[in-house]
Amino acid sequence: MGCCWSRKRKGGSTHERSPLLRQAESVSVVISTGDRAGDTPYNAWADKANKDSVGSLKKSFQAIDLLENTSSKWRKNFDDLPICGDLPRLARSTTILLGEKGSTHSSPPPEGTHTVEMHVHRVLHTLSRELGETSVFDSLQQHFTTYFTMDNNAQQYDMRAQLTRLFRVVPIQSSATGRVLKCINQSCIAGPVLTLKMNLTAIPFKDCNNSWKVLVRVISQESVLVTHTKRERSMNMDPLWQFEFEWRASMRLEGQGLLNMTEVTLHIGRVIFPSSTPKENKEVVLDHMRPFLSPKYNREDF
Repeated sequence: MGCCWSRKRKGGSTHERSPLLRQAESVSVVISTGDRAGDTPYNAWADKANKDSVGSLKKSFQAIDLLENTSSKWRKNFDDLPICGDLPRLARSTTILLGEKGSTHSSPPPEGTHTVEMHVHRVLHTLSRELGETSVFDSLQQHFTTYFTMDNNAQQYDMRAQLTRLFRVVPIQSSATGRVLKCINQSCIAGPVLTLKMNLTAIPFKDCNNSWKVLVRVISQESVLVTHTKRERSMNMDPLWQFEFEWRASMRLEGQGLLNMTEVTLHIGRVIFPSSTPKENKEVVLDHMRPFLSPKYNREDF
């Protein structure tokens, strides 16, 4: 018997559906505790992979407590997380939505129109303003240009070092804005990525370049949902075993000052196959992904 893998702490609100590319739908991960029924015929690659010790169709689903794993990292000190290193590269692909309906308030401008500094400025100022943190917002207004320039022709400098210096004078580390930033780094998605890696070893994959995106939904000053989406592709060199898929991991922060992480979910909402992939191969791939898919997942063939 399985259970719905969408860990939520007591008092957490109902999970919000985030708008994803092409409106892909997905549900929380289902933990399977036994062998899977209805085995699919395999070719030599799939049959060999099926004998692996982890992630095989004939093995139990390998689960970790995503809420505990992710929140334990999130509770670390601000300076102990790779925020200053990751924010410059993620700010460009970060969109901020406001309210229950998620009207777009701050989305990335067209490629090449803004510097990295402008993207970082947009994310920091939008979050601090919408979360009602006047002291953080005013301090950013006062100090940001001391450490960064918006000039495209400016001399290059170490963004990570400059952000570290900025955050020493801006009261962000113990703020709600800072707690959201603690969700926008690679450390917070380590648990979801590990879960996928453990359970999809039979269909090895690697990330698609420049596909990591972040969606921050500011539902209210006491409720924020941070969703990471990323595309992966097959590592197999055989043209008959090519596929791509997109996963999303969401973290919900709630309470005054966003002091609590109440829910973490992991989904695969989109699977893509080239037209050259045989039907039986598609079924093998999808069977391995089954615990992460909903009956209405978005499958695309091209």
